Order: sequence, then C-alpha cells, then structure tokens
Amino acid sequence: MPEMPESKDPTSGHEPKALVDTTPSTPRFPKPKILVVDLKDDTEALLKAGGYTVEVGSFGTPYKVPKDNSYRPVVAEFNIPNYAEQEIIIIDLLPADTLEQPPKENETVPGEYDHWAKCNYGVVDPRPVPMSIYRSAFDKILMHGGVFIVFADFHTYLEIIYARQTRNGLSPVRNKRYDNWSFLTPLHWSRFGTNFVEGSEISVPNQTHSLGKLLSRHLKGATFKCTLAPKQNIVDENQIYFENHHLKAWRVMATDKYGAPVAGVFVPHGEIKGWVFIFPQLANKSRFLVEFLRDVLTELAPELFPYAEGGQWIYRDTYQLPSVLEMREQIQRIEEEAAEKVKVIEERIRLEQERTAYLRNLLIETGDPLVKAVKKALETLGFKDVLDMDEEMVKQGDTGPKREDLRVVSEPVSLLIEVKGITGLPTDADSLQVQKYVIVRMREWSRTNVQGLEIINHQKGLPALDRENENPFRQDILVNAEDQQFGLMTTWDLYILTRNFLKNNWKPENVKGLFFQSGRIQLVPAHYEFVGTVEEVWGKASAVGVRIEAASLKQGDRIAFRFPTDFEEQEVTSLQVDDQSVSVAEVSTLVGIKTHLANQQIKKGIRIYRVTDSAH
Repeated sequence: MPEMPESKDPTSGHEPKALVDTTPSTPRFPKPKILVVDLKDDTEALLKAGGYTVEVGSFGTPYKVPKDNSYRPVVAEFNIPNYAEQEIIIIDLLPADTLEQPPKENETVPGEYDHWAKCNYGVVDPRPVPMSIYRSAFDKILMHGGVFIVFADFHTYLEIIYARQTRNGLSPVRNKRYDNWSFLTPLHWSRFGTNFVEGSEISVPNQTHSLGKLLSRHLKGATFKCTLAPKQNIVDENQIYFENHHLKAWRVMATDKYGAPVAGVFVPHGEIKGWVFIFPQLANKSRFLVEFLRDVLTELAPELFPYAEGGQWIYRDTYQLPSVLEMREQIQRIEEEAAEKVKVIEERIRLEQERTAYLRNLLIETGDPLVKAVKKALETLGFKDVLDMDEEMVKQGDTGPKREDLRVVSEPVSLLIEVKGITGLPTDADSLQVQKYVIVRMREWSRTNVQGLEIINHQKGLPALDRENENPFRQDILVNAEDQQFGLMTTWDLYILTRNFLKNNWKPENVKGLFFQSGRIQLVPAHYEFVGTVEEVWGKASAVGVRIEAASLKQGDRIAFRFPTDFEEQEVTSLQVDDQSVSVAEVSTLVGIKTHLANQQIKKGIRIYRVTDSAH
C-alpha cells in the first residue's frame, strides 16, 4: 500500500480561495499584522478603527450531512490570507451555526487523494483539515515571536481519512487523528488536552499584573466550554524543537470554582520566542481585544508594536510633573492598602464560615455529622442541655439498644429527636422512627409530657432550593404525625429558622415553641402575625400592593416579607388606598406599601406578617 501524502501545505501551490474580497483602508500602524479568524463580532471594525493592520480569515463552518456510517469528502471552504507574514493571530474556536448543507459542491476527482469524513454524527466539521494545512506555517510564526490569542472550545476529534476513490471503494486508506485545536503544535491533541466542563464561575488568582486586571474586568457574562490541561507525557509528533516549550512555559491565568484552569498562556521559553494566550468565551471579545493589544501586549511583546506608542511617549514617567507622579504613587498606595483590607475581610469570612459550618452541614451531611449540626442549630436557637444520645451512651458505658439521636429535657415537655440524611423523599420508615422512642421513654419515665420530632435532610444531593420543599412528606405521613402527635421537619426548615434567628435578632421564645408542634412544623415564629399577601408590584414606585386578609395594618408597624430563604423585615412608613394616604388599612383592603426591597425579589403571592414583638 503506498504511503499516504501529508496534508497539503499552502506553500506547495494549493492556495485556498478567498471567501470575500476586502480592501482595507490604509492603517495608521503598518505593524503588527493581525489576522482575525472566525470571530463573529465587530473585532475587525474596532481594531481597524484603532489603526491596526487587520485581515479576516476562516477555517470554515460545520455542515449537516445524512447521518450514517459512510464517508463523504470533506468540503472545506476556508480562507487564511497572507498566512506566512501574520504576527498576531486571533482565533475563536467556538464554531459558527451549523450549515444545513455543505457550503459548495463536492470537487473531489475520482482517483485523486482527498480528505473523507465519517458521517455517523450527521455533522461534518471541516476546520481541522485547513488547521493541519497551516500548522507548520503557524509554528514558524510562533517560533519567531508571533502571538496567538485563542478563545477556547472543547476538543472534538474527527474520524477523517486521506484516501482516493476507486471502483472498489476508498483506497489506500490511513486514519489520522484530527481535532479542532490542531492549528498549532503546542495545542495539538498530542500535547494539549481539554476537559468537557461548562460554567460561568471564573476567578483570576493573580490580579497584580496588567493582564490579570484586564481579564478580571471582562469576566461579567463570560463562560467557559472546557478546562485546560497541558499533557505531562508528550506523544512524539516529530516536532522536537517544541519539547522544552511545553509545561515549563505554561502559566494559569484564570480558574473555575474548583481551581481547574480555564485561561492560560504559554510564555516565550527556550527557542520559542512567541506567546500563546488561551481565554474562555468572553461576552465582549472585541472590547477585550482592543484593550489587550493596547494595554497589555504592547508591554509583553513591544517588538511587535514599533509604531504603537507614537505620541504616547510624552506620558512616560520621565516627562511627568512631580504632582502627577505623586498622585500615581497615591493610587499605588491605595491599591496596596485595599489589598491588605481585602485580606483582612477574607480572613474574617473564613472564620465566620468556619464558625457557622453547622448551617452548611444541615444541608449536605448525613449520619453523625448531621446529628451534630442539628444539635448546634438547636443550641443556637436557645435550647439548653441538648444531649447527643450516642455520646451519652458511650460516657455511661451503656451498650444497650440504640436510643434517639438527640434529647432535650430542660423544657417542660421533653423533646426526642431523630435525624436522618437521605437521597430521596422521606418514606414511612424514615418519618415514623421517632415515635417508637417516644413510647419507650413514656414508659421508662412514667410520664406523658414527651414529644417526638423527626428532622430529615431530604434529597441531600440537590441544591436546597431545587428540592421538593413545599410537600416533602406524603399526605398519609402527615396524617400519622398529626394523629400520633409528633413533629416533622426538614433540615432546610431548620436552616431557614436558624439563619433568620441570627439575621433578624429573634428571641429564643419566638421560635422554641415551634418544635413542639404536631405534623409539619410551620416556620412562622411566634411574634409574627399574618397580615396578607402581595397582589401587585409597582417597580418604578418601589411599592407593593398587599391584600389585607387577617388583621388591620397601620403606619409605624413593622412587617416581614416571607421569601424562599429569608424573612425581610421593614417598617411601614406609608400606606395608600386608592391613591390616598391612610394611617390604617382594614381587612379586605388592597393597600400600597413603600418598600426598600429590590424589585426582582418581590413577586405576587408573597406572604406578609406583622412583627408584634422583636429585638428592634
């Protein structure tokens, strides 16, 4: 079988056809020569407006094909103008919208070699073919000090073969691994990998340098399609001169919430004089690029910008008045002082999170850690002598039958508590466990003032607000709890009570009685009196319309809005009925109330309570 020819090199006479005929106006800066590839915004216009020399190219666009196991010729309509002389190459790897059909007719000649793609996904991405064609030219640019700026997308690998068509099928055939990062050797799949992770939480660990500051300013609305992973073990691609350029040259610029890189740079190293910057999908790439070229790259690669400074030399420190230099020093001192203050506040945050870790554990733990978190929450709410019965049995050397998880005996009614963490919704066995302990203790203590409470961390694998919080217990479980007079509660309920106890300075007597209810524990503290519900929201006026349902409301009353996580309290400073100010709103009235709360917080149906006794 004859050897399969390598991908056609542009220098061999295979010149791509231009997609568009553009004749840019004369730029102010002849250098650097900038190539913009597959960006879908106003980058070209903004860079040209800034005086840069810019050309636009494309590696092509994915297109649909019939979905089957056959191979079809790759229809690669691409355009990389003046490729050998470009100095800054900007590439967006996120593909354009998939075409409904190939962009042009297939030009494959029977008997001639061509690229063929397998059609098992119903889509052909032709971009890796021209990428492989231009890779050697791009490598040369990087070697000699060029800059590559890449907006990342997840690696995709394509089954593409190089073959010729005969009467007996495709022959000869050799598979070659193609991917959508193969335009540059340091980014080829053999050296550089990505992990398919999408998200929008991005942080810049180092904001002391100009690039870190710039990137952090442009993170609003940014997303990442992958995390970045330069490979430890290099697959030999016969590109020896890149060996020393790999991990030694890699620097992380930004990470996701777990510390995985989502932006990074290969800095010049050894014989490699150029830079490779990899960024996530920024919301406004064009604005970022203008600032990046103007404020950052001119510092990192000044040899590429021989004309960039122009008249800007007058702003160097050498030519500044002492008063200006003093103000710059003031800025630096302020930034340093702010950084120190941020460190102090971050340490306070760490300590506060450590002190209140039990609140988080209420929502994520099971077993003994969950029991301890419930115990701490009850103590925070004012319960005395909350006993962990497993610990008590160990202290007493009691090896008898298991007892309830927690016990509160300092109240007029003894409270027995069972605690569970489960992945689904509570079953009968989960919900009725505590009642057997209540019966045993009544007999043991010869008294009936014993109450049971089941506290369950349900659907613990889900974020708390995504769980079934409205009706986590089946109706027959609620009926049993009412009949047998014990309480049911989720750890989300306990979390809300404890959070608002701390936030609103409630008193222990406001909440302790709730734990002795039968059935589903209601989360309204004793000093809250139901007034009505929100029927209208007037955003521009920062007011809400509340239907008074249970008790009259007057100016000077303190009220609380019941949100999914918090009770937000405020004083009633004005009441309006039919656009007239009133001092009292009676039952059945729709009354307008001014509020300081953000408009997006308030929705129709939110319940309003009067705060009858508080620490305020």
